[in-house]
Amino acid sequence: MNLKRMLSCVACSGLGAILSFFGSQPGIARADSESPSTPLFEGGVWSTGTVLIICIVAIIAVAVGIFFILRALAKRRASGPDTGR
Repeated sequence: MNLKRMLSCVACSGLGAILSFFGSQPGIARADSESPSTPLFEGGVWSTGTVLIICIVAIIAVAVGIFFILRALAKRRASGPDTGR
């Protein structure tokens, strides 16, 4: 699998995960008409900043993972049987 295809698959998977998370939440009209459910944390609902920080941390984790995977692949190619080492 080439690098461009792998990066596009990772980006699409991440975007799909984020969209499915937010898509599974109740809509604005439904949330206004119903009483709130048990909050995820004691303090109440998540703020926009909290969600943004979680998304940024997830993107950084994926980028670091891709970096180490590519580095391992490069090392494997460099130490192959045809390299003369």
